Amino acid sequence: RIETRLRLKNEGSIDMHDVVVTFAVPAGVGTVESSPVTRATLAAGEARTIGGLVLISADAVGSVTFTVSVTASHGGPWQRTYTIPIVPVGLVERSFWARDKTTGNADGDANPGERVQLRARFKNMSATAFQNVSLSLTNTDGKATIRRGTANHAIWTAGEARTVVGFVADILPSTTGEAAFTVDVTADNGGPWRFNYTLPIVPTRAEFVLRSSWARDKTTGDADGNMEPGERVEVRVRLKNEGDLAAESVTVSLISLDANAAVVAAEVTHATWPGRVARTNVGFVVDIAENAGSTAGFRVDVTAAEGGPWQFTISIPVTGAPAPTALRQPADIDGDGAVTLTDIMASAPLYGGVVSEHRRADLDEDGALGLGDMLVIQKARSDTTTMAPTAGGSMRRVRVTTAQVYTAAASPRSRESSRPWRRRRRRSSRTTRTRSTRRRGYPSISLRTRRLRCASTIFGAMSSGDWSWAR
Repeated sequence: RIETRLRLKNEGSIDMHDVVVTFAVPAGVGTVESSPVTRATLAAGEARTIGGLVLISADAVGSVTFTVSVTASHGGPWQRTYTIPIVPVGLVERSFWARDKTTGNADGDANPGERVQLRARFKNMSATAFQNVSLSLTNTDGKATIRRGTANHAIWTAGEARTVVGFVADILPSTTGEAAFTVDVTADNGGPWRFNYTLPIVPTRAEFVLRSSWARDKTTGDADGNMEPGERVEVRVRLKNEGDLAAESVTVSLISLDANAAVVAAEVTHATWPGRVARTNVGFVVDIAENAGSTAGFRVDVTAAEGGPWQFTISIPVTGAPAPTALRQPADIDGDGAVTLTDIMASAPLYGGVVSEHRRADLDEDGALGLGDMLVIQKARSDTTTMAPTAGGSMRRVRVTTAQVYTAAASPRSRESSRPWRRRRRRSSRTTRTRSTRRRGYPSISLRTRRLRCASTIFGAMSSGDWSWAR
């Protein structure tokens, strides 16, 4: 509450009667408590001081403008304005801001869905030190959740400015525009004070992150779900725009980092990519070489009209045997990474089966599953070593280095056939030709060309030692 002082002088040559002085201030800044002020007479040449009481609002800042109007019975009216500065007393605000260096993305702004630390700076403008100062933060518009909303100071000395730290708030993901906050302050010997703030909420720009990548061969390869040597595959890359704003004119490019992987279709474009949306980029096509390794590496480049560029490195496994049409590489039928006797054993039960159901087993591409496919595997086996032919050129010796004996489980008779050197040679009406070879003490092997049921047993017998084969 202040008392205004106004000095008036009648500079005329006659007296003024029924003088009325009225004070006025803008609404919300203060309230005039003694107005109007009247004087019966103001003589010619006389000067007088006229006062009035005005209550200044607690939250008024800057200055207050007074409007003074004077009327008389035979003169006026007269009007003047005066501006008086408002000097704060007690705790006054200085600034209010958000900090996300350790709690958010460190861009200096409060973003939707981000946790921020809120800072408030005040100054004690009084001549008294305040004791046990308590500050409380609240959100008044429902756009934020207060995680830590109190701070305390045992003493706040006169004339001291401080930044209050410790306030933490979560901005709601749907927040736009501004968020409103209030700080209430109390002290044992001062206050209370209330300060209102608005904090701008800034949406984040587009920011792409890699979610996943994989190969697809449903329409370009053998549709087994694996990327294999000699196969053409589609490479899928899933990305997400983590920003709030949409990205415009987005281009996603696939670059091979492997000499055995050639990118045939290398670019996917998007006119608009909305914020907070994940998409799978469809359209990349890659040819895998016959001698590809266990993985193929690629780089994914992303550009947009604003922001970026972004770059990611991906690695996709190359698994299994070559595709059925790529016969220059032997087929690893059982998928263990090597062509061995076990692949023959995996192929033997498929004899006479339907080719469309077992395309990978038709290694000689004759449209049938038979002994020819097993012979392709035998020729490519990695667990045998071949010695040079004898001088006569009619024999060769094959040494099996992996000792693994398989016993046919069809019947006792087929188990007996796994030891052909112990069986007596018998002629059968179903046997059209029998070739027997015995040299240098090696036991003989009978190949019954029409009884392919024993093929797996014959190849299994080879794993037990050295055998001689007739051309």
